[in-house]
Amino acid sequence: MTDKDALPASSQAGASTSGSSALLVFEFSPPLNTMLSADAQVDALLADSRLSYCNAAASALLGEVALGTTLADIAARSISATMMAAEYRPHLRRLVDAGYQLEDQGNVGKSRGGQVFYTPSYFGELRDARLHRLIVIYQAEPPGLHQDKIVARLSRTLAPLGGDALLQSLVVNFSLLLGIRYALVGQIVRRRSGTWVSTRAFSERGRLRDNADYLLQDTPGEQVGEGEICLYAAQAQERFPNDRLLAALGIQSYIGVPLVDSDGQVHGLLALLHDEPMQEPHVIRNILLSFAARAGTELEWLKSLQARKIGDERQRMFFEKHSSGMCVLEVDPPMPLSLSARQQVRWLTESSRYVECNAALVSMLGLTRREEVIGRVARDLNVNFDFSGVSQGYVASSYQVSDYVAELVDTSGARRWISFTSSGVVEGERLTTIISVITDISERMRYTQQLEHQASHDELTGLPNRSHFVQRVTEVTETAAAGEQWAVCLLDLDGFKEINDTLGHEMGDHLLKGLAARLG
Repeated sequence: MTDKDALPASSQAGASTSGSSALLVFEFSPPLNTMLSADAQVDALLADSRLSYCNAAASALLGEVALGTTLADIAARSISATMMAAEYRPHLRRLVDAGYQLEDQGNVGKSRGGQVFYTPSYFGELRDARLHRLIVIYQAEPPGLHQDKIVARLSRTLAPLGGDALLQSLVVNFSLLLGIRYALVGQIVRRRSGTWVSTRAFSERGRLRDNADYLLQDTPGEQVGEGEICLYAAQAQERFPNDRLLAALGIQSYIGVPLVDSDGQVHGLLALLHDEPMQEPHVIRNILLSFAARAGTELEWLKSLQARKIGDERQRMFFEKHSSGMCVLEVDPPMPLSLSARQQVRWLTESSRYVECNAALVSMLGLTRREEVIGRVARDLNVNFDFSGVSQGYVASSYQVSDYVAELVDTSGARRWISFTSSGVVEGERLTTIISVITDISERMRYTQQLEHQASHDELTGLPNRSHFVQRVTEVTETAAAGEQWAVCLLDLDGFKEINDTLGHEMGDHLLKGLAARLG
């Protein structure tokens, strides 16, 4: 097929929005039966499609592609097998669920020039419940746009997580979303033999690998350990010939940013390593910096938990001074593990008493003195918190709860979000003690909400942007009751171009802000 007029009208409009759009057309013979299960349709999309046309922009993006090539073969050119399972198949599943009409779905892949960010749209030609033809249009995104999308998406993913789970999710998603082979978070450890990095999370192509230790000397990470941002978009091995890790992994490009603790000291690093030259390295650096503070805070928290196991006087000082709330609850009498889950929940709710807590926990509960906590049953504190629900999860997870996120209303009525980790001590088939660490993550949640607001609102006017509009229209159409009617109004600003041309863009921006204020 070579005639654009033969395409459906909607795809013609998409194809004509930019001369740089990559256009591919796939035929299905016999046509794909849309009455099959969704998973079967995804399998058929990948295996039974046959490329019948691609334009010059598509060839520039993917390289020379022979007619008759399947969608699976083309996808394999740009994404890993891990990303195929984790991202691309669910992406096609959304296409099936949308009835083969899906626009502006952000993605990342790899072209002949390296990583490329693009927005694909899909238009299916259906007749008699059969898919005869699928038109795919890829529109490259400007750097700032895909940077904002990735930051917003990753912020939503990380919001409920903490500790090792957060760091692991961070490196896995960096690999997948940025198309980078290796991503790691490492803790800097100073030993007699030198300064080392001990990885806390290490991912290859979106799959976690075993953690490892390596010397910082003669590596790009040595500069990061000194507080510098290190960026080598190419020839990293040539610059650091003594770095055995770069050589072993075949690394060509490297980006690393320092992780700083609450005292302003570098105590870790966040790094990306790729086996090809890195495209748009400054955009990737900005994305790393967006999450460096969060990763540094979590790494510091993990180090503090590790310190809790030491059990000497330094632990006592740490317990007293740490910014996270810490407590020890005694289960009195000890709870037999042979009880039913329901009986255990009731036992914990009625018989767990605080025997130790630090000042941070007292403040978090809205109290002023430790004596107001010690000796009290947890549920009897004058706070609004779902102790019963937490106890159910605690019993179900064999007395080990990690990074549980919940809302707490303290004794003064102030609301805050907390994340806590609890570990039970079992002696003689009886639960005797519960040790908990509670962190106030209210600021983190507000930061996440702020990022989500920035991703869905115009920076200049503060009004909802196109992404927010599409989301709201989708929500309305999916939840509207039968017979319910909604209206969409279009407001045009006449003569705005003349204002920009005669009075300048600054005055034009001022006008837009004023109009936005009135609309708001």
